Amino acid sequence: ASPPDILVVDDTAKDRRSMAQEFLDHPALRQRFAGGRRVAVPRRLWICGGPSVAEAAAMLAQARSGR
Repeated sequence: ASPPDILVVDDTAKDRRSMAQEFLDHPALRQRFAGGRRVAVPRRLWICGGPSVAEAAAMLAQARSGR
């Protein structure tokens, strides 16, 4: 019931647009999650459960702490 603290997106696929990506790029969401409340985590870091997930987790932790 609580609003999310951050919005996690993948900004790496600018040339491969989808309806889901268009939704995440909506101006209302950009405004609501401005100023560090929107974090871009490249898909390559979390698409498979491997060592790269640690880097994605670090990015999320950094975003959550506001750094």
